[in-house]
Amino acid sequence: MKTLRTLLAPALLLVVLLVAPSPAAYAAEEEPQKQEEAVEPMMAWPLALRDLMLIVEQVQNQFRHACPVDGDHSFIDSWGFPRSGGRRHKGTDIMAARGTDAVAIQAGTIETMGYDRLGGNYIILISWNNNRYYYAHLDAFAEGVSEGQYVASGELIGYVGDTGNARGTPPHIHFEYRPDMGNRVNPYPLLTTICEEAER
Repeated sequence: MKTLRTLLAPALLLVVLLVAPSPAAYAAEEEPQKQEEAVEPMMAWPLALRDLMLIVEQVQNQFRHACPVDGDHSFIDSWGFPRSGGRRHKGTDIMAARGTDAVAIQAGTIETMGYDRLGGNYIILISWNNNRYYYAHLDAFAEGVSEGQYVASGELIGYVGDTGNARGTPPHIHFEYRPDMGNRVNPYPLLTTICEEAER
């Protein structure tokens, strides 16, 4: 004897076939979603490319050098020249008009900034690869620059002046270079290479 479930099965199947959406309907519903999914990666590509370019630019900036004075300037190899009190000159004086931009020679961190009797307004910059640079006789610091701040290569940090024991002399920056945080070395060859490239 047939059960009630067996008798009703054909009728239930017919109802399902009549009510259920056709495969074409499913495809029609899925197609816009597939299109949206296809569009989203296409829209993401320009954003990903932009982010990649920013990363490349940041990496390039890490390795790039900038002439410490961004403007008309001049300097000679004055390493070892006599100075007051029996001292010897341990840097390069970069001559420029008062107020000319002084910029970070490399990407790095402002370790110290302040004022002292000899250097006047000064900044010590430690580069990302541990070089130490000293800028002295600045007329003023750039607005917003502070100790511990990261600066990019070529970023404005101050202005050429004659503060400290350079008061009354032609405006300039006394610039010192200590590779790998070691002893001071003559910065003239480095400056010659960097500043000549910047002028090209």
